[in-house]
Amino acid sequence: MTGSVGSQSAAPRKSGSCDMSKMVQYAKSIVAQAVAKEKAGEFGLAAQYYLKAADILLIMANNTDNYKDYTAYFEYASNYHRKINQMLQQVHKAKASIPGS
Repeated sequence: MTGSVGSQSAAPRKSGSCDMSKMVQYAKSIVAQAVAKEKAGEFGLAAQYYLKAADILLIMANNTDNYKDYTAYFEYASNYHRKINQMLQQVHKAKASIPGS
């Protein structure tokens, strides 16, 4: 589910003063941090990073005129929201299985 953010070959476009290619790189770095935190078992921080990446992707989707890019950004954001829900459910199940919690 972590996939490659912004792998489309469309030329980056300026959205106001913000360069879309820089936003793609930023989103990729945020996802890399999320993956690292998830692997380290820091699910709360991982969820925060995934949420931040999803927010960036939704902003990018809103600021593109390219339908293919729009759908890709939106789909990645949706996947990260699903990932957060899955992690939270796993944490909740793990806590529920601990006696006395």
